[in-house]
Amino acid sequence: MKISKKNKWIVVGISCLVSLLLVTQIILAKGKDREEDILYREYPVTTGDIVVGVDGNGTLKLEGDNFNYEDELVVEEIYVKVGDWVEKETKLVKLSIESIDEKLKILGEEKKKAEDEFSQTKNNKDIQNSSSNNEWNNRVNNSKNTFESKKAQLENDIANIVQSIQIIQARILELENLISQAPSPIEEGSIEVNNENDLGNGTTDIPNVDELKKELEEKKKELVDAQNKETTLRKELTNLQNTRNAEINEEKRQKDEKDAIQSKNNANFDTTLGASERDLNKINIEIEKYQKLKNNPYLVTDVEGVVIDISYKENKKVDPQEIGITIGKPEGKYVLVSVDQESILKLEEGQEVKLRFNAYGDEEFIGVLSKRDLVGKNANGVIVYEVYVELNQTDKELLSGMSCTVTFITKEIKDVIKLSNKAIQIKDGKQIVLVQGEDKKIEEREIQTGFSDGKVSEITNGLKDGDIVVVGE
Repeated sequence: MKISKKNKWIVVGISCLVSLLLVTQIILAKGKDREEDILYREYPVTTGDIVVGVDGNGTLKLEGDNFNYEDELVVEEIYVKVGDWVEKETKLVKLSIESIDEKLKILGEEKKKAEDEFSQTKNNKDIQNSSSNNEWNNRVNNSKNTFESKKAQLENDIANIVQSIQIIQARILELENLISQAPSPIEEGSIEVNNENDLGNGTTDIPNVDELKKELEEKKKELVDAQNKETTLRKELTNLQNTRNAEINEEKRQKDEKDAIQSKNNANFDTTLGASERDLNKINIEIEKYQKLKNNPYLVTDVEGVVIDISYKENKKVDPQEIGITIGKPEGKYVLVSVDQESILKLEEGQEVKLRFNAYGDEEFIGVLSKRDLVGKNANGVIVYEVYVELNQTDKELLSGMSCTVTFITKEIKDVIKLSNKAIQIKDGKQIVLVQGEDKKIEEREIQTGFSDGKVSEITNGLKDGDIVVVGE
């Protein structure tokens, strides 16, 4: 049968189409086999929190109460060891009675010396004051006695001269009367006759006027001399009194000056006495303290907790600058973290902290940054800063010395859709993921992301909680 040219081309076309279909089917079958052979790592899309912070490592510590002696006494026996739990009123340490007696002996010698110094200083003060006062009183009394003696002498001299003046004045008055009563010259003749008769009888006593006048003149001169002497004596008495008044004023000035010097000296004595008295009081207090220690030579705790440090050694002297025994209080837990210079600048007090203790695996604990030291420490050539984290209340048993990882939260977003950054690809500037459906088919999908901590990212569009994103290995 002869096929027409037109039909021939139709047959060729059909053959080519069939061949093409067969080839395509074979290629697709091989591609499907290769796809089924690819291994994928699955990354689930979840809902949760994304946290950014400063990471570090810390150690649990206990706030402790320190117990120690303030004096260099010998420890005889230690009753506890590090790690022991102690109740209140537990005996921690016993002191050596011998070392206490030795201290009491030294204090007794110091007390005797201090008492002697106090007594000596007090005696010196009393002697100096007594000597100074006696010297002054003798000086003042001598001056006063000298004045009183001179005054009495002058007053006596004045009294005598006044008496003499009175006698002289009386005699002058008497002479003046006698002279005034003397007879005239005419009468003198008859007086003479009478005198002759009287002389015969032995009864005549007629005064001589001239002699009277002469005596009167002499008495008047004596009176002037006596009055002048009285004036002189009274001037001397006045001068004496003035001199005495000046002496009294000078004595008052010198007394004030002496009192000021004495007061200053007494102040110096009192300062020394006060210091000696204070020393004595201190010694007596020390003696009383050591007597009590001798009666009860035990260091006793007034708190309950765990013994976390002991520096005392048996039969060794106590170092007063040293903390003897430290008891950690369970309610005073904190974590001590060392951070570098860059990290400390990102931290502030009150910042929330998340912790994971090695003893509790991935279980998360919450705390707060309570304090940060502002002075760095050299740790093996690296400057670090210590940061203190106060733990929130927990019923978990956390022991001193437990180690943990710490994250100081600088930013946190809660309850967001998130995905590992390893599952996100960049393709033509777009964020692409391969989503595996329930039928295990792989679908390429574009997504949008938000906040990221560098490990996981917030998914704002394109995925939902529960989706499975895969990445071929």
